[in-house]
Amino acid sequence: MSLVTSRWTGDGIIRLVPALEKVGSHRAKRAMRMVINETGRAVYKEVKKELAKQVGVSQQTVVRRGAMIRRKATNENLEYKILAMGEYMPLADFRPTQFKKGVKASAWGNRKIYRSAFIVDKAGGHVFKNTGGWNRRSKRFNAIEKMFGPSIPNEMIKDMSRAAFFRVSRRNMQPRLEHVIRQMTKGVIS
Repeated sequence: MSLVTSRWTGDGIIRLVPALEKVGSHRAKRAMRMVINETGRAVYKEVKKELAKQVGVSQQTVVRRGAMIRRKATNENLEYKILAMGEYMPLADFRPTQFKKGVKASAWGNRKIYRSAFIVDKAGGHVFKNTGGWNRRSKRFNAIEKMFGPSIPNEMIKDMSRAAFFRVSRRNMQPRLEHVIRQMTKGVIS
């Protein structure tokens, strides 16, 4: 992410020194924290929306499956974090439908058929495929494996969600921070 830069102008050192002291004060940290948190909320909202489109589920499912957590900036730590944790999402989250040739599901926003896959209703509607491996229970070559789609932590740092992060943070952060600095210094620094 690029650094925030500002252009400062003033009428002499006499007005500039008290203005800079205000910017370095506790009030300035509080103001910057508010700007960072305001921008962070906007970024979170946009990333969540784009991430839902990118993986093909609702925003609520993105937050639930990705265990998305927000860590707001404090006066001691002027940093806003969006954390995502979680495993790969099961294909059961992507509206699977059983067909003769396999299962159709909408992982990554694309409806496609997963050949030779099947849905097991007793297992929560999860989608499985026959791997042809040895099954110790049945003593045959019919081992099955659960099928998965995308992982929210992996998807959050690429494509549309990554672009949304940079787009919103660049659009919101600098103008808002410059506005706050102008207000705090009563226009000495602009």
